[in-house]
Amino acid sequence: MDIASLRREFPVLQHCIYLNCGTYGPLPTAVADELIRWYRRIEMEGSFAPEVLQDLHEEYEAARRAAAALLHADPEEIALTRNVSEGVNIVANGLSWQPGDEVILTDEEHPGGACPWLNLARREGIVVKLLPLANDVQVILERLEELITSRTRLVYVSHVSCQSGLRLPVAEICDLAHRKGALVMVDGAHSVGQFPVDVRSLRCDFYAACGHKWICGPQGTGFLYIRREHLSDVEPIFVGWDTPMHFDLQGLAFEPRPDARRFEYSTRPWPLYPALRVALERILALDPAEIERAIIPMAIALKGALIDIPGVKLISPWDPSLSSGLVAFTHTIPGDLGQRLWEEHRILVGANKDRRWVRISVNAYISSEELDLLVCVLRQLAEEAR
Repeated sequence: MDIASLRREFPVLQHCIYLNCGTYGPLPTAVADELIRWYRRIEMEGSFAPEVLQDLHEEYEAARRAAAALLHADPEEIALTRNVSEGVNIVANGLSWQPGDEVILTDEEHPGGACPWLNLARREGIVVKLLPLANDVQVILERLEELITSRTRLVYVSHVSCQSGLRLPVAEICDLAHRKGALVMVDGAHSVGQFPVDVRSLRCDFYAACGHKWICGPQGTGFLYIRREHLSDVEPIFVGWDTPMHFDLQGLAFEPRPDARRFEYSTRPWPLYPALRVALERILALDPAEIERAIIPMAIALKGALIDIPGVKLISPWDPSLSSGLVAFTHTIPGDLGQRLWEEHRILVGANKDRRWVRISVNAYISSEELDLLVCVLRQLAEEAR
């Protein structure tokens, strides 16, 4: 992978060290250009011009095909969404529930993934259980097996923890849950775009992803995989003009589409999806396996450098098979470290001042020199605080 060529795709790298694609990925020039091109075309030709409508429809379906290719799914199993949270809500609210049904979440889930299930507990009386994570596959599986009962309907896990960067053993979790009769939904916010994801090999039932993090696509885009045999099990909760395969107002007849398009119910910000298509095709061209081979060695090296800094405690796992491009740690450096790194050094990271927690996103466009500078700055700040 030619990192110099890769870095030229991101103008923002000329102005800062961008280590926070775990929140929002930087926008490559080609993606931004496609977004602007479509808004300019609509400005000049009008949104309802037949050629514009036809071309946007083709772009929209091309984005669906690209998302399917990235997940090794069929296009009919992919719904285009706005983000992971929307995908989770589609599944959580579309399945049928009985009071006392159980859903298991890990104790490191993002609010966007956890709140739909907690809302179901409030509304429908389901029981939510927490699976404590550990940097050990066997411990995770043993804890999960202890939690699952005959009432467990679904296990919800992040492929990569947003808090620690732990890469969960999703295939093993799916096997265990399925043996116990439970479904599995995976939050792919921090996986798709940084390593290969094959939903067939994982054997998951649902997989939600977003375009604005590791894919480096536009905000407000995402996609949801629903395994074909479960499409009829998930009822569309929001419906509109784009939901039905058949609609007859006079006959009071309405029949949703049979595929995942049934969840795309109304007008959307159409120009976002050609830009998403460009972002997805960019990841496919780079090859997720090559991206992973660039990311993991840098992330492991960063962990090794961080542990020598006074007051720094690494949260992320050491095991390369459990590692991702997210590297998280706590620290004893005074003040708002995230703000200081940005204002004093133009280094952008994810940080929580109250928890003294920092998360570094190591993507393939990052150089080893940038990570060396980060470590040098952190060491200097830590030494000053002693």
